[in-house]
Amino acid sequence: MLRRWSRLRLGNSLVHHDDPVGQVGQVLLPCGPTQRGLVRLRVRGSLLDLCAYASDQRLLLRGERVLVVQQHDQLLWVTALDAPEEDLSTPPIR
Repeated sequence: MLRRWSRLRLGNSLVHHDDPVGQVGQVLLPCGPTQRGLVRLRVRGSLLDLCAYASDQRLLLRGERVLVVQQHDQLLWVTALDAPEEDLSTPPIR
């Protein structure tokens, strides 16, 4: 029984509180340093839409790629990334 439990524990795909930090996402609703927006992240195979503020001094627009630099409770602080990335609005076809 212990072996079965340890196998399940190692393969745990549940999203944990600190998992979003360091993840790349996409802006769904514009966000700025004082304007709360919405970003979409893929974390452990799940798509998450979370409220976010920009750590940059400019408004981050819909579709921009962002990196999560900080999290406090359910709020994220994100910064813009330059390189293009896959569209996270729809899951990949497998």
